Amino acid sequence: MRIFQQPARKWLGTSAIVLLNTALLIGCVFLGYSAYLAFRYRAGIDLQVTGDWPLQGDDEIGFVAARNASTVRTHTKQGNRYHLFTDARGARVNAPGEQTPDRVSILTVGGSFAWGHGIENDETYTQLLGRQLQVPVANLAYGSYGTVQSLQLLERNADLQPQLITYAFIEDHLRRNLSPCAPSYTPFCLPVSYVAFDAGGKPYLHRPVSRYSPAPGKRLFQALSSERFDLWDIRWGAKVALAQLQKRFILNTRDGEATRRRSMAWLMRRMTQAARKIGARLVVVYIPYLHSRIAKPPPEALAGALTADVLFLDLAPAITAHYADAGNPPLGLSDGHPNVRAHALIARELRALLDQAQPGLQ
Repeated sequence: MRIFQQPARKWLGTSAIVLLNTALLIGCVFLGYSAYLAFRYRAGIDLQVTGDWPLQGDDEIGFVAARNASTVRTHTKQGNRYHLFTDARGARVNAPGEQTPDRVSILTVGGSFAWGHGIENDETYTQLLGRQLQVPVANLAYGSYGTVQSLQLLERNADLQPQLITYAFIEDHLRRNLSPCAPSYTPFCLPVSYVAFDAGGKPYLHRPVSRYSPAPGKRLFQALSSERFDLWDIRWGAKVALAQLQKRFILNTRDGEATRRRSMAWLMRRMTQAARKIGARLVVVYIPYLHSRIAKPPPEALAGALTADVLFLDLAPAITAHYADAGNPPLGLSDGHPNVRAHALIARELRALLDQAQPGLQ
């Protein structure tokens, strides 16, 4: 027995040392990767937020615009600075303390292209259209939203009794509608509601996987304003690494062409029903990405989801026509969002559509 005991002890001791060294090596690699992620994020961040924190948690939607807030967003690399003022509903308004009227003629939902990322609110197509038609408007779009959140904000604010609802669609909404994490300037999951499917394959709105808290975001941006790179950075770099694993293996979505089509068709039916219920006309505005001079046509998942009672504005021809003259200035900001000229073009095209299909808006 002693002949076998001594080699066994040696083997166990050697194995323990190997395991310990392996664990230390993995730990060092993980810390190094965490430091790399933190450094890369710090170097690439292009946003400073001052004033009120612009987001707050919402059990059904995930996050919404902070109420009665006054915020300044500065995109340092773009050299862009603009204000965000919201009212008691979270709608974007032109000045601190301003409130959306109890009833409006036009209500806008959508993501950052409709919300007016990078520009002042009075430069957005919603405000331009309201001034042209001399009617009250409400802009309830918000950055990172998709069709799901647009539908929920429409249903939640039906008491505004709009005559016209404009939903600004971009192609990424097809992906966002199926994802529990919205696009974000922070590397962590920004929880949102999304379309899921039950055991029978029936779509439904899934609640956010967690509740959004503004505290981590505030701390992150405050820390990033410091020039110092220290252990705190490595710590949140480690959180980023873990968040990446969570998104990849835990929050993985059933994204795919078939589910995109099914979810979009279901959402458009619900949005059309919500508009019909309050006696409003729904206008879907397709805004192509603006980095190409030849705008892409609407994706089939959107085109196939539209019904006869929905007004549809395809901006691809107008954008392509604009760029046909090489001397015309760009329509996009450096990050691809519509600039002031693009919003003016959208307002002009919407006005032409409404003059033909929905005259007499009040």
